[in-house]
Amino acid sequence: MIFQQLLYMLRPQLFIETGTFRGGFAYFIATIFHLMGEKDARVLTIGENTIEQEEMSRCGPGRTPSKTRPRGALFHDSIWKQHVRPIVASSISALAMQVVKKELLWLRPDETMIVSLDSDHQGGHVWAEIELYAPLVPVGSYLVVQDVILDYVKAPWAGPKSAVDKLLNAPEALRKALGTFVWDKSVEIFGFTGHMYLRRIA
Repeated sequence: MIFQQLLYMLRPQLFIETGTFRGGFAYFIATIFHLMGEKDARVLTIGENTIEQEEMSRCGPGRTPSKTRPRGALFHDSIWKQHVRPIVASSISALAMQVVKKELLWLRPDETMIVSLDSDHQGGHVWAEIELYAPLVPVGSYLVVQDVILDYVKAPWAGPKSAVDKLLNAPEALRKALGTFVWDKSVEIFGFTGHMYLRRIA
């Protein structure tokens, strides 16, 4: 619901997601674009495996692949085809960044974008993502780091929150390179969601 709020408030024309998995979140964002009538808004979703590969894997203990949606069916959905571009690559790879930078060229100066990090939750990987994607976020928009709650659940494991803390407490020289971000708790209208919504202020 918070993502719906951000999309409605900012009307981004590009949403970058790392961690595609089975494509559900990318499709959700695409449906919001569709409902808002944002015909040209697009989702760039980046994952190391194809959606079909992920659909063949178990979702959790005792769970089997979906029987309600045949493998590959998502690619035939009209909303998916209009709004979503999946990239099979590591989110921190040169290939991913090459595609991202090409997508950014389509944005007009008055258009914005949102980044959501939800791939490998190891702190080192999340920090590598932050170094690449944080500078791309326009002032006033958001870098969302998902599942920071894992740092509490798996304590003393260093996960997404350790990377976010490094960003929020970055020295001035690093802030100049990555941008200055604050944890915007004002959007957490239902309380802490387990994610952190970082708004760029400079």
